[in-house]
Amino acid sequence: MTLTKHALERSQQRGIHQSDFNLIEQIGTSFNKPDHAIAYVVLKKDRVREIEYHKKMIQKIDKLEGTAIVVKGDQVLTTYHTKG
Repeated sequence: MTLTKHALERSQQRGIHQSDFNLIEQIGTSFNKPDHAIAYVVLKKDRVREIEYHKKMIQKIDKLEGTAIVVKGDQVLTTYHTKG
């Protein structure tokens, strides 16, 4: 993503980090603007949805600790639990 001079100045003034722009675009709600531009806004519902998703992923990762799969090509040959 490239920034106009205006966008660069405003992001610096408002403490909005350029490294967050892709995340805002990815998780935010989109709104059509008059000149065919699109605004992405991270709304409360977006924040809640993403936090819930990541909480579930953390729980899943916790349950998978020590689980292994053996893969050859596109086939899973076996799966097992390790000791740690």
